[in-house]
Amino acid sequence: MATFKFYSINSIKAFLKEPIWYNSFIAKLLPSCHTIMLFGVVCTKRSELRDKDKNHEFIHCVQYKEVAVLVLLIFAVLWTLGICPLWHGTLTSILSYYSIYCIEYVIDVIIQFFYNLFQKHDLRDTGHQSYRCLAFEEEAYDKQSDLNYLKYRKPYAFLKYYGTVIKKS
Repeated sequence: MATFKFYSINSIKAFLKEPIWYNSFIAKLLPSCHTIMLFGVVCTKRSELRDKDKNHEFIHCVQYKEVAVLVLLIFAVLWTLGICPLWHGTLTSILSYYSIYCIEYVIDVIIQFFYNLFQKHDLRDTGHQSYRCLAFEEEAYDKQSDLNYLKYRKPYAFLKYYGTVIKKS
């Protein structure tokens, strides 16, 4: 028999303030990472997170919302011009962050592969280097220790990290 867990208003407010699912079965499905941001919610295998890790993931939450809002606004304009239905924009805005993330990752893997092949003559860690060179990840890693960063962060701050594909170790 299924049991339902009822949440109080305070627990819902706390979740909206800090959207983290601890001991998440979703995170447990991913063997290569312990914490991931999915659609604005942080899922972690752990029972608690360090402030630095929370900040890292909350930076991703803000990035996700910024990209989704921008894409939705673009599709709203296209809808008003009669070019496409608005539901296309809704669906696209939900997935746009991950589309950009994946496209950038593939491009970075190709660039890192050739850089490592011809400059370093060592292809190990090409995937990890590419992951760390993503604009979304660069901002999150760069600012994760600054726990006040989200208070003064400018909108679309991740854009300044584009063009820094190859990092020298």
